[in-house]
Amino acid sequence: MADTYVKGDEFVRRLLRGESIFENIELERNFNLNQHSLFSALQEYLRSYIVPSRRLSFNYSIFAGLKAKGLYLPRLNGTCLELSQAELDGATLDGAFFSGAILNKTSFKGASMVSVNFDMATLIGTKFNKANLTDANFHDSCASASFEEAILVDTCFDSVDLVGANLNGADIRGTRFRRANVGKGGLDNCVNLHLADTSGMIVVDYPRVYGAKR
Repeated sequence: MADTYVKGDEFVRRLLRGESIFENIELERNFNLNQHSLFSALQEYLRSYIVPSRRLSFNYSIFAGLKAKGLYLPRLNGTCLELSQAELDGATLDGAFFSGAILNKTSFKGASMVSVNFDMATLIGTKFNKANLTDANFHDSCASASFEEAILVDTCFDSVDLVGANLNGADIRGTRFRRANVGKGGLDNCVNLHLADTSGMIVVDYPRVYGAKR
């Protein structure tokens, strides 16, 4: 349970004052950052503030229902962040860390999420349609999510629960599925791979997948 409740307007103004750590807080539920009068100013600030040596931290916080389409927030620390039913379509989140996060029914459609870490995250009903998840790590997560037409090149799905996931049209070249749970029928039967590019895909436990290597 979060220690402190923070209104959306206060959150924006604290960000613009240079505050970077928002841990163990609960943000105003369903806060619409896109409609805030300072959203453009915040975007400009974040583009100048976030460099390899600086990042924001939302660890152990609750941001349920946040609406922040197109948000620029790479390298975010979001360990055990609760970000369910949020709208982050088109956001830039490259290098973010969502280990143990709860992201159920959140939409990341078209987002840039290169090298994001979702280790042990819960992603039930999450939408990654057309997102760029190159080199992302989903190890040991629950990912019954939609990856339709997503870029999943060199992505790690080792030990992931993928039953019911949709990879229709996804680019999964070089993607790893070692010890992934895809149900009794194998990946080709329990996960939608229609039109997916599976060249170079690595699957150790389920050799029934198209061209899979044991």
